[in-house]
Amino acid sequence: MESTTAAAPESIEPLPSAVPRPAPSAGGEPLSLRRVLAAVALVAGSIWLDQITKRLAVEHLLGARPTELFFGLVRLTYAENTGAWGSLGAHWPNALKLLAFVLAPGALLLGVLVYLLCARAIRWSGVIAYALIVGGGLGNLVDRVRAGSVVDFLYVGIGRVGTNIFNVADVAVVAGVLLVLVTSRGAPPAQPASAPQIPS
Repeated sequence: MESTTAAAPESIEPLPSAVPRPAPSAGGEPLSLRRVLAAVALVAGSIWLDQITKRLAVEHLLGARPTELFFGLVRLTYAENTGAWGSLGAHWPNALKLLAFVLAPGALLLGVLVYLLCARAIRWSGVIAYALIVGGGLGNLVDRVRAGSVVDFLYVGIGRVGTNIFNVADVAVVAGVLLVLVTSRGAPPAQPASAPQIPS
């Protein structure tokens, strides 16, 4: 009688999970307490800097002659703007001003703020950019709700060739928009998640 030896069972490799794992973000900062605190600090800091400089403008520039700096390239001069950039819409009806300068910007800023605080992943450049936009926008929105106009006091140019009169909130918004445009052009394209391969 021949003896038979039982063959050892072959090891079975586990199948990969059918549920794909989320791909890591390309340089993005995931939603975290650190990101939220940084965004809130930047927004609050932008609003504070805008409001304190406007208060100083009211105290020192209202009714005073313009002050020239850097050989006249920068001029500190007081102005109250009831419209948008360059006094656009300053003579519109009050109802249209409320819609165009308070309600619509307020809704837009709320959307940007929600995205800033709740998006799954944002690069740090995006966090800074959107925080500047929200902070600057809220700085001017506070003025419009409180006084119906925005305090402007900065002019850059030579003689009459230069910018419109603006404020720190405008600088924050423009800087944020430019940062979004510059960083979005250099952002790598999103890589699609590869489907899991199950051996036959």
